Amino acid sequence: RDVRKGPYVMAEEHATSIFVTSDLHQNLTRSTSSGAIVKDFLEFADKYGRESLTEGPGSRVVGVGPSILTRKVREREGANVARISTFLPPRPTFSPVFERNKRMFDVLIVATRDIVKGEEVILYEG
Repeated sequence: RDVRKGPYVMAEEHATSIFVTSDLHQNLTRSTSSGAIVKDFLEFADKYGRESLTEGPGSRVVGVGPSILTRKVREREGANVARISTFLPPRPTFSPVFERNKRMFDVLIVATRDIVKGEEVILYEG
């Protein structure tokens, strides 16, 4: 079926992302002497994760579901979906609603235009 402009797209797939904050990364690096699994995971997060849009510098978002197969473009015109966080106004000093939901703003995507059945989902990564 066609997707109208505005609704979430692949919400469950994008919500399966793992957040690796800079503090967690540092703690795992320091506390793991030679744990190959943890070391491999951190290398994977560094290589395939992206900078978080809401968690602050050094924090990574690592996609682990089918969402990692979504093609990404740098130009808004070439995309048909975008992360909610790209639409947010400047963040207030403190917002309880934002603080409770900020990770969802970082991973969930919405249709930025109508998408016809069978059309590829292309994510704006500006």
